[in-house]
Amino acid sequence: MTKTNLCFHCEIRPQVNKEMLCEVCTAYPKCEGCQVIFGEGCAKPSKTNPDRCDSCLYLEDRVDFYCKLCHKRLPLFYSPNVNTLHFIVRGNFCGHCNNACAIEARMATPREETPEYVGYLALLADQLAKGWISVGAFEEAKEMNPHDITKVNS
Repeated sequence: MTKTNLCFHCEIRPQVNKEMLCEVCTAYPKCEGCQVIFGEGCAKPSKTNPDRCDSCLYLEDRVDFYCKLCHKRLPLFYSPNVNTLHFIVRGNFCGHCNNACAIEARMATPREETPEYVGYLALLADQLAKGWISVGAFEEAKEMNPHDITKVNS
């Protein structure tokens, strides 16, 4: 027995050609950005741009169409075969700059100029040396914070 998948939108008629919608619902007007169906009980087209919904226009106000690093023009969609907005996947960066940043982040190592981590016990050791806290308070802090890795602990 073959299972018939119903239309994702109307849940009445069977889907066509492995698409989510039936023939009738496929003919409904849709937002050219996110593909939401316009109509009764559905999203409404924007008054300023009837080909888009208000959500897509709101998003486009925050989307730059030029890469923030190399200033190359960015496409609206992630690739020609999908309806996913480029901004959702890569933000305001082109594929090259986005990938270059990812590679640089993976290869980044702590720089020599980076100051050594100062833990809680190191701060207390400084206060102990200045006479602001007692030896007993410092020893109690060492017992309560065995995870604090500092030169003081070793």
